[in-house]
Amino acid sequence: TRVNEDGVIVSVAANVPRIDYTNGEATILVEPQRTNLLRYSEQFDNSYWNKIGNTITTNATTSPSALTVAEKFIASSGTSDKVIRAGATVAAGTNYTFSCYAKKAEFNFFMLRRMGNTIDTYFNLSTGAVGTVGSNVVAKIEDAGNGWFRCIATFTPTSGSVVDLALASVNGVNTVTGDGTSGIFIWGAQLEVGSNNSSYIPTVAASVTRNADVITVSPPTATIQITTTFEDET
Repeated sequence: TRVNEDGVIVSVAANVPRIDYTNGEATILVEPQRTNLLRYSEQFDNSYWNKIGNTITTNATTSPSALTVAEKFIASSGTSDKVIRAGATVAAGTNYTFSCYAKKAEFNFFMLRRMGNTIDTYFNLSTGAVGTVGSNVVAKIEDAGNGWFRCIATFTPTSGSVVDLALASVNGVNTVTGDGTSGIFIWGAQLEVGSNNSSYIPTVAASVTRNADVITVSPPTATIQITTTFEDET
């Protein structure tokens, strides 16, 4: 994928340069090979994602891809952790980057978590700022336009475990009192091996690998003459 000139995430065919406008200017996106280890990266209603203390409403709002496919992560009634747990695990001693696009609805805070030795990291979807960061985590948040933010946490686990998306009512507090209708919008989750996030890789029933970008320049078929004139400064 790339971000086009309208700020929309779009797919690019093979063997086509990815002209990316993430920073507002056209650049050629060149990245190493990466794999999104998560399945159903946009379909949190799928049974691959274990819902704990919440429900999912599908096609709830427009996603960063400009399609009405983003889902609403709704806190069920009562006070508890409100977690969506991925059917994927991380291994000890490996660098991972975990990310997801999120947008404020009734709740202001979103979390990226890992069970075991925790990486609980909070993101303020109202201000676009990183909140409390878990131990040994490097976190950042990227503005994706139209109220969306890409929330990112890079970490190296000391033991294997699963990863979670979670709601938070305030910064630093992981329990939420829900009413069955309030929540946030989410789209495009990604878990990849590496010490930084790469461009979004959509998945459905299986993990997906994006091959490394390779830029080649063919030599010209004709001779090019370049004439340079220097001024004498003496």
